[in-house]
Amino acid sequence: MIYRILPKGSGLSLTYQPFEVATHHVVYRRFVYRRWTIALLYSQNSHVQQLLLKLGKRVRALRLDRGWTQEELAHRSGLNRSYMSEVERGRSDVSLSTLQKIARPLGISLAELFTGIG
Repeated sequence: MIYRILPKGSGLSLTYQPFEVATHHVVYRRFVYRRWTIALLYSQNSHVQQLLLKLGKRVRALRLDRGWTQEELAHRSGLNRSYMSEVERGRSDVSLSTLQKIARPLGISLAELFTGIG
């Protein structure tokens, strides 16, 4: 028997995966997928998220000062264009090595990249 335990519009969805038991009865194992897990993690680390947003705005401003597209900066950095978009929107937790890849074609150091962010 399957029970509905979540109200509609709760932001959760259930999927059931059947598996065979030794007695050849089908039993359903319940898995819960939380669509809002990422948003919850960001809200718990809001200060980190704010820094990532400021860093992304800084990268975008430096890119636009040079008249480059995201694709051009990504190519010069050796990164994917969609990843560069995530960095500029503050959606990606960027490593120092990736920031170095971004700073190098812009002609600035990491220290200059972080100027005015924190």
